[in-house]
Amino acid sequence: MATSTPPAAPDPMPAPEPAPAADRMPKTVKVMAVVISVLSGMVAAPVAFLLTRHYGGAPLTGIGASASGFLGAAGFVAWIEEKLHLL
Repeated sequence: MATSTPPAAPDPMPAPEPAPAADRMPKTVKVMAVVISVLSGMVAAPVAFLLTRHYGGAPLTGIGASASGFLGAAGFVAWIEEKLHLL
């Protein structure tokens, strides 16, 4: 009596998908993206300081605004670069 072979079960581990483009991005592009983010913050910091002092803020308030401007601008640019898959 001939025995029939049962149908093959589906593979429980499917083949891995190719890596997204960000994983294949050259290291120099990622470094340049971070540098652009930091430079954007460095431009925003003195602008925030000068605007705060221009409108009558104390020197310590200007320094606080400068720090907030740096963090805000650098973080925002880094967030945009992440959404563009540069980081």
